[in-house]
Amino acid sequence: MTETEAKEIAQRFVDQNPGEFVLSIQGARKAKSHPGVWSVIFEVRDKSGNIIDGPMVIDVDERTGEATAFA
Repeated sequence: MTETEAKEIAQRFVDQNPGEFVLSIQGARKAKSHPGVWSVIFEVRDKSGNIIDGPMVIDVDERTGEATAFA
């Protein structure tokens, strides 16, 4: 899986549950602690454009293509 594919999967994942925040991808990297997993980092802003507390991370499994919110 490429970085672009991981980003696309993560974007589709967050688009499934639109909420009161605006999420934008800031980057992606292979997770050091979880081989075979991409961590896609999203900046979180409110509707007024203010940055909220911290980034949101969506993990994407290279083997299955499954995306999960990092907890």
